[in-house]
Amino acid sequence: MSAEKRWSYLYDLVPESGLVTVIDIGANPINPAPYQALLDAQLCNVYGFEPNKDAFDKLKAQASPCEEYFNVAVGPKGKRTLNLYPASGFSSLFPLDETALNHLGKFQGQLGKETPVEIDLVPLDQVKNLPDADLLKIDVQGAELEIIKSGRKRLKNVCAMIVETRIYPIYTGEPTWQMLDAHLQKMGLAVHKFLSQASFAFGNSLDLPVRMPQMQSQLLDGDVVYIPDHKGFEAASDEKLLKQAVLADAVYNSFDVTLKCLETLHHRGKVSRDQILQYCQLLPGYLQRK
Repeated sequence: MSAEKRWSYLYDLVPESGLVTVIDIGANPINPAPYQALLDAQLCNVYGFEPNKDAFDKLKAQASPCEEYFNVAVGPKGKRTLNLYPASGFSSLFPLDETALNHLGKFQGQLGKETPVEIDLVPLDQVKNLPDADLLKIDVQGAELEIIKSGRKRLKNVCAMIVETRIYPIYTGEPTWQMLDAHLQKMGLAVHKFLSQASFAFGNSLDLPVRMPQMQSQLLDGDVVYIPDHKGFEAASDEKLLKQAVLADAVYNSFDVTLKCLETLHHRGKVSRDQILQYCQLLPGYLQRK
C-alpha cells in the first residue's frame, strides 16, 4: 500500500481532527520541503512566509489549493534591515560575519555583496487569518529564536517543529543553538532527531597533496526536529496526538513516535488494538516482523 493511503488511514482513526496545519517560515523553495510528500497528497495545509519577493513569486506561481503564502517578514514588531545576498539562501536579518567565513574558508563570495532592505516585521501572533500551527518549519538564517518568541499563542500547542540550527555561527549577532534550545525546552519541547546536517572542511591556503572534500569535519548547521516532552505528550488532546502521529510517519520518519501516539489513543479508548495492528500491516516491509 502506498504511503499516501497509510496517512489517510491514520486520519480516518480520528476523523474529527482535520488536516495537519503547517506554518513554514522562510519558505524559499531552494530545497524540497520535508513535508512535501504530505502536501503532494493534499493531506496538509501549508501557510508559508517568504519576505524575498523573487522567492515569494516562485512560491505563488506553483502553489496548490492547499497552500497560501505571505510576502511578510515575521518577527518582533518594528523595522529591521534584511540583508539580501546573491545566493538567496543566505539572506538574513543578520549580516554575514567576515571573520567566521574566512576562518571556515567558505562562502566568502557573498561578502560585501549584500543589498540592505528596510522591512517591517510582523509578530507571528498578529498575522491575520492564520490558524495555529501543528508543524512549524523554520529556516531564517539566525532569526529563528526571535520569530518563535513572537508566536507564543500560535505555537502553544504545536505537535512538532523542524528548526534550522546553526552549530558554527556565520552571522554577526545570531543567537546560538544553546539559546534556542533553552527557549524551546521552556516551551515543553525536546530534541528528537537531526533531519539533515551540513558539514564542511576548514579551508587553508596551502597547496597540499590531500583530498580536502574528504575532510568535512566541521558541523555547520542542520534541521532539528523538536517534539513535546513527556509532560506535553501526555497532556496533548486526541486531535494533536493524531496529527503528531501523521507528522511522525509522513514528515520525519519516526514510526515509533506514531506508534506511541496510537498507544496513547488506545489507552484513551479512541483507537482499538486491531486498528493499530492494521496500521502496522501498512508499514514498509522492512519494518514488519513476520
